[in-house]
Amino acid sequence: MLTTPNVRPSRALRIVLRRRQSGVVLLIALIAVAILAIGTVAVFRSSDAALFNAGNLAFKRDMTNRGELGIVAAKTALTSGALNLEATRQSNQPASGYYATMQATDKHGIPNNLVALTTEVANTKINGGDGITVYYMIDRLCTAVGSTDPANACVVSSIGSAKGGTVLPYRGQAQPPSVPVYRISVRVDGPRSSQTFLQTTVSL
Repeated sequence: MLTTPNVRPSRALRIVLRRRQSGVVLLIALIAVAILAIGTVAVFRSSDAALFNAGNLAFKRDMTNRGELGIVAAKTALTSGALNLEATRQSNQPASGYYATMQATDKHGIPNNLVALTTEVANTKINGGDGITVYYMIDRLCTAVGSTDPANACVVSSIGSAKGGTVLPYRGQAQPPSVPVYRISVRVDGPRSSQTFLQTTVSL
């Protein structure tokens, strides 16, 4: 009967095998550490980007809120300030940033005078605080100065235009006068050359 001899590896062979195994483990550990380091850097960069975007959104919202100061000031000028009389609004009022005719705009619908910050617009400067400056301008949506006569092709609000059918609220009564539309445009200048533009329309 043949028996297999009990052959044990020599001490030198065992040392070589152990060294080979240790080298493989070290390589795997280094790869794992590198992957973890890359993942950690990616997480930090993603977090920084999220915080940066959140800060920009908050800054933009704050500038929009400050722009409301310009809209309020323009409405006050039209209703109880220097522009509260219809006769006054029939001509340009440079000191109040007011134009009796529709002004040219850029491709975004922002009046060129507001973008260029002309002298008339600069007269409406408002300190918004925290390094923010607000400007506004008002232009009447008519093609010519003077009254709101149809010849001036003024844009009028729906309350002043005739409606037909049974929906006419003034049926059997005198029609209300045409009410011209005024466009209020606001520019907000903030820190780091940031800008925000707002627009609204009112009828008087």
